[in-house]
Amino acid sequence: MAGSVWWVILTITWFLAAVPKWGSEAIEKKALLFHTCAWGLPGCLTVALMALNKIEGDGVSGVCFVGLYDVTALRWFLLAPLCLNVAVGVALLLTGIVALNRVRMEIPLEKENQDKLVKFMIRIGVFSVLYLVPLLTVISCYLYEHSYRSVWETTWVQERCRDYHIPCPFQFLQKVFIPLDIFHILLCYSLNSKLIIIIFFSHQYAIPYNDKVKTCF
Repeated sequence: MAGSVWWVILTITWFLAAVPKWGSEAIEKKALLFHTCAWGLPGCLTVALMALNKIEGDGVSGVCFVGLYDVTALRWFLLAPLCLNVAVGVALLLTGIVALNRVRMEIPLEKENQDKLVKFMIRIGVFSVLYLVPLLTVISCYLYEHSYRSVWETTWVQERCRDYHIPCPFQFLQKVFIPLDIFHILLCYSLNSKLIIIIFFSHQYAIPYNDKVKTCF
């Protein structure tokens, strides 16, 4: 996440240098603000994830991450910030390229300066493409996982239940209700027919408790 925020800050400095024509000294004065945003925003997201207990462990790689099983956390803490960073960065990048190209077309420059400007624009474009292609690939993987996570989990449960030849919810019901069967067995053992008759007639003839027990057992 911090890497994508740094890329947005790079496009912001590119925009400030291309459109309002900020100098390097003016941009350097904002370095503290840029560092605060680059590390502060991901830090706030990390604290929020820890407070909400949304950090999960990957059973394959053993790495702690977010959104491995919780689709909501994947959507709001990973996909939304990454997509927002990509959208803002691409918009600022294209705006800066258009502004520099307009300067190159409208203002007469020497051939050497024009070549330097074109090379600089090409370098920025190549760097952005090399950064965006892997990032968009990762985002597409997250989107694919976000779309099919529920289907994968449902299919896995159905297949495992079919392998064990029992309905999986029944396993959890057994875990809850089978301990109660001990109470049911003891109750049925105690409430035999003789004891029921004695309890019933004891209210009619006031038979003492000790006599009831002797008669039953």
